[in-house]
Amino acid sequence: LIKNDKQKNSRKFLQRGLESDFIKVMGLLCFNFTLSIIIIFILQNMGVITSSSLQADTTYNDLFIEVSQLYWAGFAEEISFRWLIFGLPLFLIYGLIFLILKILHFTSKDSATKQEKNIKSRFLSKINKTNPFLYLIGGWKRIDFIGVLFLIFSSLCFGYTHYANGWDSWKIFQAGIAGLIFGYAYIKYGLHAAIFLHASNDFILGYLITPNYGLIINGEFLYLVLTFLGAFILLYAFLLVLSKFFKGLNHMFNRYEK
Repeated sequence: LIKNDKQKNSRKFLQRGLESDFIKVMGLLCFNFTLSIIIIFILQNMGVITSSSLQADTTYNDLFIEVSQLYWAGFAEEISFRWLIFGLPLFLIYGLIFLILKILHFTSKDSATKQEKNIKSRFLSKINKTNPFLYLIGGWKRIDFIGVLFLIFSSLCFGYTHYANGWDSWKIFQAGIAGLIFGYAYIKYGLHAAIFLHASNDFILGYLITPNYGLIINGEFLYLVLTFLGAFILLYAFLLVLSKFFKGLNHMFNRYEK
């Protein structure tokens, strides 16, 4: 009995670990890395970019300065593009809507008709599903049309900033896609997850892989591991979408109803 309890506890511990946000964010890191490699590979074969454009323009002799630059970029850019351009506008918009609806609800509850009350209560309950303050810290889980517009806009600004800072024009597309992934992490897990994802991504791509920074560990092994994990996640995502598609077809043709 004691042995069975230990096995059950070990399985629960392992299951909780695999279902934790940290593992999911690490999966996003592998996914973003693999997607970046695929984009760069395609653009190289199209002649849009050359291998020399992937080299960093500067090198740092001091290890502390180099690591600080990479991690600070992840923090500062997430505050600028995910919080300031994405989360803060949504907080202001939905916070204002929430206040207006609350005021209208209390001022017109006596004079409003039953139909008007029902419309306002339904709209108010829809707004109430997400606490407006969650837009400041992230992790509100779902996104609507307005949120999608701000997410795309912030990602385009993120990509263009890289171009404005000396990268070639192809970086707008590649960094923009990465911005969408960082934005998804902000929505799903919070601002801290987006910062961790961004900083880790910069450390891997900018320090371990970029040739002229000087490797402190063998980046080729890490490159292969992350590419394999990312490819596995891409395959899993494809199979998941495929299963949902066929499940939808079954429901459409009433295959489950007997």
